[in-house]
Amino acid sequence: MDDLIQALLQVDKQARQRVSRAKKQRAGALEALELEKKEIRAKNEEAFEAFVAQQTERIHAARDEQIRQINTQFDKVDAALDETYREHADDWVSQIVSAVTKA
Repeated sequence: MDDLIQALLQVDKQARQRVSRAKKQRAGALEALELEKKEIRAKNEEAFEAFVAQQTERIHAARDEQIRQINTQFDKVDAALDETYREHADDWVSQIVSAVTKA
């Protein structure tokens, strides 16, 4: 009977050791999984930041192009107004002076 009790105690001890090793393995696996998750998140964050930087650059380039086009359009209209003024300034001044002096 002592042999049977000793055998049961031995089996129990071995089972506890296996459970302890399994817990340690599980803890190690969970730790490795957490580390991998952090690495993936960091990698995704870097990719996202690169994407945001690229899109920001694209948006700024488009904005700068629109500003350039607006400035070009403004310069054309401004030049046309200056030319119209130069062509008609004397006539306009004469008309204004006539209108004022007749009144």
